[in-house]
Amino acid sequence: MKRNNLLCYVLIVLVLLSGCSRARAEDSQETKERAVVIFKTIERPIDDVIDVLGIVQPQKDIGYGPKVPGKIEAINVQEGDYIEVGQCLYQINDEDLTRAYEGAQANYAQAVEQFQWASEAYAFEKEQYEDIQVLYGCGSVSQNTYESEKLKLKSTATSVESAKQQWALAELAVQNSLSNLNETSVYASESGYVSAVLIEAEQYLATGQLGVIVSSEEKSVVFGVTVDELESFQCGDVLSVSDDYAEVRCEITRINTSPDAATQLFEVEAEFLDTNAALQIGDVLKATIKTGSNYGVMVPLSAILMDQEPYVYVVREDRVYKTPVTIINSKDGEAIVEGLESDMLIVKSGMTTLRDGDIVRLLDEEAMQ
Repeated sequence: MKRNNLLCYVLIVLVLLSGCSRARAEDSQETKERAVVIFKTIERPIDDVIDVLGIVQPQKDIGYGPKVPGKIEAINVQEGDYIEVGQCLYQINDEDLTRAYEGAQANYAQAVEQFQWASEAYAFEKEQYEDIQVLYGCGSVSQNTYESEKLKLKSTATSVESAKQQWALAELAVQNSLSNLNETSVYASESGYVSAVLIEAEQYLATGQLGVIVSSEEKSVVFGVTVDELESFQCGDVLSVSDDYAEVRCEITRINTSPDAATQLFEVEAEFLDTNAALQIGDVLKATIKTGSNYGVMVPLSAILMDQEPYVYVVREDRVYKTPVTIINSKDGEAIVEGLESDMLIVKSGMTTLRDGDIVRLLDEEAMQ
């Protein structure tokens, strides 16, 4: 019995000693200083911005259709070709137009001949009339003879006027047919790149029907923006746009006031100010647009931890306190938050093992490296 009491006593002593040891360890843990780097919060303005995407496009597309109808004789370009102003794009077969020109020339020669004949007839009748007029004045011919000759002169004068009009029309037909003959070749009015060839050899093409489309050398970027974003754009504004490789400047030149029927987005077009920018049709560019400014407390993103909600460790009298924050905006490694005040000290490095209420020792950033 005494032996059992002794064993119980020993066990009780061991438990008590173990509890004291654990308490001393926890107390030591609580009093151990944690080395941290701090940051003083700053209140400052931060821009409210939106990012919009745009696509590089040619400033304009020019469609080339023939001024005369006919079958395609030759196609001198293909998609992707660079063409210069004045370069022949394609040609219309000129056989029918040549025949039309030759026919117009024959009609012209006939009209000239008809006019000459009518003029000679008029000259003859005029001479006859003048003779009859003298005889009529002397009473040698009757009034009926005089009136008949007068009527013949008037008739030949009308024939001359009609022949003259036919001559003018025939001359105009020759000019038009020659002009049409000269329009069988379609030339580029501007330099650029062939974006589409819509024709094939031997295909019949009506007047004005598009055969080739050329995109201008000058490029622009076209954004699609929502109605809420639209008010942030003004013609004449200069934007900085970028892709993964470069940043260039452009100026807004066109703002559509009606949305696209399919996307319900408004088109905003901007022309590049740097004409040497190495951009290709179809490149996607991003523009960051300032929509306003707000004041807020700025902290490094690295100081913000997450546990169901964002929080930071605020330093007060050598101890840290877990403080929830609300992130309003973030950019370039910084965040504007609510829940803090300006000039507060927060931990920006060394907080991974911190607990609420820990004692800390402040270090500069070099000491933590």
